[in-house]
Amino acid sequence: MLCAMGLDEHKEFTVCRAGGGGPCIIRLDATRLGLSPELAAKILTRPCDCPSATECRAPESPSSHERPPQ
Repeated sequence: MLCAMGLDEHKEFTVCRAGGGGPCIIRLDATRLGLSPELAAKILTRPCDCPSATECRAPESPSSHERPPQ
């Protein structure tokens, strides 16, 4: 269902609102999606390491979004 809305494991998004018992709102490109708290709790993310959201320098290739070895 999330893939049909444009969200897959390589897509970057911004969390606009989370918590509070209501829906989690994310911005995905020019679209905002409301996710139920139960669905949002199942999504694992990692923070962007860019200096700011407006100056994201993440490469476009899917391999750039893999976790570094620990």
